[in-house]
Amino acid sequence: MPSSDRQPSSSRTPMSGADTTDVGDALEEGLKRLRQLPVLLAVPTLVTLLSVGDLRMVLDRGSGSSAGVKFAFPAPIGDLWTFVDTPDPVTGGVAPIGVVDPSSSLVIVVFGSVLSFLLYGVLTAGYLGSIQAFRRRGGYDFLANVRAYALTYVGLSLVIFGAGLVVFVLAFAVPLMLLVTIPLMLAVGYLFWGSWFLVPVANLEAIPALQRSYRLAVSESDYAVWALAHFVLVGILSLVATPFVMNSSVVGVVLGLAVVVPVGFVLTVGSLRVIDDLADRSEPNQEPDDAFETY
Repeated sequence: MPSSDRQPSSSRTPMSGADTTDVGDALEEGLKRLRQLPVLLAVPTLVTLLSVGDLRMVLDRGSGSSAGVKFAFPAPIGDLWTFVDTPDPVTGGVAPIGVVDPSSSLVIVVFGSVLSFLLYGVLTAGYLGSIQAFRRRGGYDFLANVRAYALTYVGLSLVIFGAGLVVFVLAFAVPLMLLVTIPLMLAVGYLFWGSWFLVPVANLEAIPALQRSYRLAVSESDYAVWALAHFVLVGILSLVATPFVMNSSVVGVVLGLAVVVPVGFVLTVGSLRVIDDLADRSEPNQEPDDAFETY
């Protein structure tokens, strides 16, 4: 497969006369790429299984039923826990992968958090980079994408999840902050979800990707429409996935991986499609590359 080292952002081709991105078209491309790239489902599956805290919540549950719902803006890796609401009051969702039990000693938790950011950066680089490379050129080199984007994604993870940690800590330190914690978390999630996808789409480092994501968030209606559609779709699926997985132990996790993870892949591709279209329209003076066709 061809190498996927960082390419100039001019390698994108504008959509043929398209001024908007249709949610249905984005989902349709996601389904198409799912049929073409099933091997990449190994990445969200691995992220799911590495999330020790979430797995333990499911596998150690006693008798009784559990229900819940979870909403989410576009994420770089849509694993099972993107759609399943597992109560996790200790970590507060401020680390990308819970590779250690949060009830472990402080040293182990800190070490696990560092490892979490490194693993998430590597897996996100290979995953998103490979999907976008396939969209551009019909092939990909997973390891080349890791080399090209891993450090950027580690930095991006530290900034985004670090912001979540600051809000989380302030909410406990200053009681009044509890009133604005959820709105702040939602604002951060909305304004900067695009940064994950701008890295391979527009060949941006972490800070420029965050800046570009902010500009798209406040100026492009398609960014808002897709964010809302994703938010609602995750919520609808979560209404079914959460009670099933939480109340079915191992069976729930296995079937969840088989059914829910592919949906996460479709939404990830859709997010890449939307950001790619938006990046094209916001850079109209760039020379296209006839060899690349987004869809």
